[in-house]
Amino acid sequence: SSQMDSFRSDVRRLVDHLFRVEPFASRKRDFNVRAIDTPADLEGISRPRAGVFRKTPLGTRYNSFDSERYVLTLDDRAWRDAAAVVPYDFVLILVNERKYGGGGIFNLYSTAAAGSVFAPYLYVHEVGHHFADLGDEYFTSPVSYEPEPVITVEPWEPNLTALLDGTELKWGDLADD
Repeated sequence: SSQMDSFRSDVRRLVDHLFRVEPFASRKRDFNVRAIDTPADLEGISRPRAGVFRKTPLGTRYNSFDSERYVLTLDDRAWRDAAAVVPYDFVLILVNERKYGGGGIFNLYSTAAAGSVFAPYLYVHEVGHHFADLGDEYFTSPVSYEPEPVITVEPWEPNLTALLDGTELKWGDLADD
């Protein structure tokens, strides 16, 4: 609770960054942003693999889906009760951590470690999952919570393709023949 000024500064910094990135930059006037103060007794969130456990107002924690960097909350009531104090369509949860981590669930919420040096990138990335239903495009490593798939159907995410049928490319109207 002694770090609320830092929280508000992180909110301004990350929201300002989001609105410098398209498509948000050109649509900034279509958004209202509100920050909700949810102070905790202790700094940081739970990190089960490190043996660190914190009772936080929203129940956020690392190690979701057995991924060290995946931050989610399983306390649905806590985050919804906090969010209910203002009208909302999208919920973006900032956690008081420097360790890289975040997560985004389509049409539910996204999370990001506000103190990470990668926070601006991470914030936009996780908003993409939550707001736009975008899938991960990892080229250098597999996603740790999913086995390597044998792809037999086209992925449902609008930005991913297995190119199973080149004539039905999802973004074919944007590609040159």
